[in-house]
Amino acid sequence: MILLDTCAIIWIALEPSKLTPKAKKAIKHAENELIICDISIWEISMLIKRSGVDT
Repeated sequence: MILLDTCAIIWIALEPSKLTPKAKKAIKHAENELIICDISIWEISMLIKRSGVDT
C-alpha cells in the first residue's frame, strides 16, 4: 500500500517524467493498493480554483 502525496498525484496525471524511476516502479507494483488522502483532493481543488480553470 502506498499513500500518494499531492505532488505525486499531480505528477502521475500531468507530468509523469517528474517521478523517479524508483517511484514509478513502486506505484506500478502497488497500483491496486494506492491511497489518496482527503486533504490532497482538497489541495488539488484549491489549485484548480486559483488557476481559474472551469471544470
